[in-house]
Amino acid sequence: MDAQEQEAARLVGLHLVRNVPSIINAALPRNPDKRATAARLSTIIAELLEELLNIPEAEAEAAIRRALDAIRELVPQETQDANANLSPLNAISGCFAEFEAWLDGTWTQLGGRQVSDIKLEARLYRLFPKFVMFIAHCINAYFYYNGTIRALTNERQCRIVVPFGKTDTKPTDSDNRGRVDIGLKLVKPKMPFVRPLTITNAAMFAIAEAKAYAIDHVLAFNQLFRYSRPLYERQPDRRFLWGLTVCGEDVYVCLFMPSKAYATPAMNVHTPEGCRALINFFVGWSLCEWDRCGYDPSMVLRSIVPRLRNNPIPMAGLSTSETAPGSQQPVCHVAGPSSGSRRRGGRPGRC
Repeated sequence: MDAQEQEAARLVGLHLVRNVPSIINAALPRNPDKRATAARLSTIIAELLEELLNIPEAEAEAAIRRALDAIRELVPQETQDANANLSPLNAISGCFAEFEAWLDGTWTQLGGRQVSDIKLEARLYRLFPKFVMFIAHCINAYFYYNGTIRALTNERQCRIVVPFGKTDTKPTDSDNRGRVDIGLKLVKPKMPFVRPLTITNAAMFAIAEAKAYAIDHVLAFNQLFRYSRPLYERQPDRRFLWGLTVCGEDVYVCLFMPSKAYATPAMNVHTPEGCRALINFFVGWSLCEWDRCGYDPSMVLRSIVPRLRNNPIPMAGLSTSETAPGSQQPVCHVAGPSSGSRRRGGRPGRC
C-alpha cells in the first residue's frame, strides 16, 4: 500500500459515515411537482425491470411498450411533443439483455463454470454501465416526449447520467497513475444518444469503483476517496461530489460534503427494493436542480479564452455555443496559476 492509498484509508476511517439512507433526499428535486414526477418515473422503471426479469423473452417488447406509454402519460397533454416519433424500445431491450445476468445472479458463472475474481470485477465494468444506460434510455424517453430537448440549452436545466465508453482507465487530464473503473457524466437529453468515450476529471459527474465481492466494500471506498479528489481540482464550480461503489451485487452511493462523507446502506440489485433505491438516485440526478448535482450555480462564465499554456479549466453546464475559436470546449478564466487540490483551500479541500 503506497502513501496515497494509506491516506485514502485514513480518510475513510475518519470521515466516512455509513448507513445513511436519507442521502437520497439530497438528490431529489426541491420542487414538489418535479419530486412527484421523479417518484412516478422511478416506479415505472423499477416495475419494468422487475417485469422483464419474470416474463418470457417473447413478452419483453410488449412490457417495454407499456412502460413507455406510462412514461408518456407523465407529460401533461399540452406539453407533449407531437413530433416525438422515435422510440428507445430497441435500446432499452438491448441494454437489459446485457446486464440481466447481474440481476438474476448468474453473472458469476460463464459456461457453467465459476468466473475468476479478476474476471468478475472486469465483468462489472460492462454490466453496471449497461444498467445505467437502461435507466438513461427510460429517462431520456420522458424528456423526449415532452419536447424538452428542443428548448434545452445546457445540462443545468435537465440532464441524464451516462457512463463513459472506456472503463478501468486513467483520465486523460490526470497527473497520477490511478485508473478509474467507471466514470459517469451528465449529458443533455437527445434521441438517440451515445456514450461519451474519453474519460476526463473535468467532465466527470461521479466515479463508480467496482469490486467482485460485497466483502470488498472497504477497499472500494478507499479507492473512491482517492480517485474522486482530483475532480475538485479540475472543476472549480464543484461544491460537493457524488460517488458509487459496486461490490458484487451491492451498490453504495456516497455523498462527499465539506467535513464528512456519507454512504447509503447497501442496495442489493437482486431485490426489487435495492433496484428501486438505486434507480431513485439516477432519476433524481436527472430532474433535480443543478446545485443538487454538486455544482455551484452562482459561478458564471467571465470570459472566453482559447486554450493556452496556462491550461484554463473547463466548467460544466456551459453552452457549447459559447466555445471560443480554436478551443474544444467553453472555459472559465481563472486568475493566477492553478495549483494541486492538496494545496488549494475552499471547495477543493474536501474529504
